[in-house]
Amino acid sequence: MSTQGESTVFKVNPDGAVSSYDTSGQAIIAQHELERMRHAPGVPADTTGLADPTRIPASELGPLLKNQIDAIGSYDDAKSVAKAFDRVQYIAARTGRPMANSVLVDAAAAIRANPRSTVEVLARLKMTEPKFVAASKAMVLGYGTTI
Repeated sequence: MSTQGESTVFKVNPDGAVSSYDTSGQAIIAQHELERMRHAPGVPADTTGLADPTRIPASELGPLLKNQIDAIGSYDDAKSVAKAFDRVQYIAARTGRPMANSVLVDAAAAIRANPRSTVEVLARLKMTEPKFVAASKAMVLGYGTTI
């Protein structure tokens, strides 16, 4: 189970009033682990078989790959393509076959980490947005069938 997303947590205060706050999927997983350790100290904290609860299970990699291949084919902007490309790179690395073009891998990671730097990242690589989009799509669509 992935830990992406956001939620609102509602709590009843000692005075009976209800309060709420926004949280992330990761925070919910972390709180669950803390509560389990507090109430069952003899139970190992990780009973899911995952050393890292934020890591996507291998069983979800295939569907995620298909989703990202579909997504990258439907976008024509560098930011969206970089996001899908970076996710496919994650899947490829998890399967032991990372993508070979380190320039595209690094560019996609930089754009995904800071989408406002897209123009600067591409300029540094002497690459236009259409060229980056086309090269990224070609690599993902060609590589996606081999994972």
